[in-house]
Amino acid sequence: MASLNGSIDIASFPGKGTSFIIKLPLTLAIIQALMVEVAGETYAIPLSEVQESIMLDPAEIHQVAAGEIINLRERLLPIVRLNAFRL
Repeated sequence: MASLNGSIDIASFPGKGTSFIIKLPLTLAIIQALMVEVAGETYAIPLSEVQESIMLDPAEIHQVAAGEIINLRERLLPIVRLNAFRL
């Protein structure tokens, strides 16, 4: 949270519950984003980081030894599925 210049305040009360207050800079609250759902989780990708978004027909995805690829404008591009992505 510190890397975003924000903060989290936590208050816990026995028998009553816990409250979380998340404070973010206004610039983060108004940034345009591409919302995607992966494995039931929703993620926001800043539009400033999106170069292109395309719709694929499943028939355009080809299996190769290294994984999956598509042919986009005469270039073979690997597919990285977000639900299998690991850092």
